[in-house]
Amino acid sequence: MKSYFALLLAVAGLGIVPSIAPAIPLSSFEMAQAGQVIASVNPNQPIRIEVVNGGDATIVCRLTQPASAERLLPPGGTTAFGSTTTQFIPPPVYFVAYPQGDSIGLSMDVFTSGNTVTIIIGEQLSDTPGRTSVSIAANGAVSVY
Repeated sequence: MKSYFALLLAVAGLGIVPSIAPAIPLSSFEMAQAGQVIASVNPNQPIRIEVVNGGDATIVCRLTQPASAERLLPPGGTTAFGSTTTQFIPPPVYFVAYPQGDSIGLSMDVFTSGNTVTIIIGEQLSDTPGRTSVSIAANGAVSVY
């Protein structure tokens, strides 16, 4: 029966050869980060994130870690998450911003001063709408995506 099946595969031109690959333990893989580290803050001190809408369209922004409510930011508007004196935002911190309803791309400039991260969001010429995000790792590294 085995030789008949092998002959049938050869005649059919399939040439399928079964193989078994050894299992690779997950610990040997490392996750790649798509972001670029641009600055750092002290993760042991309170962190403040200031957001400025430098574009002409309303944007929506929020923290996804720790979770926060969405905030609508009109053109020229500003908002802040956390404070360097009272509210403590523990890292890791993930910030995301996207346009409200408009099919536009977004660009951003990110600056740090002490433990304050300032994000200025503007419009970008693009064929596809987009969003921007910033993360602050547990070690204080600030990355943009």
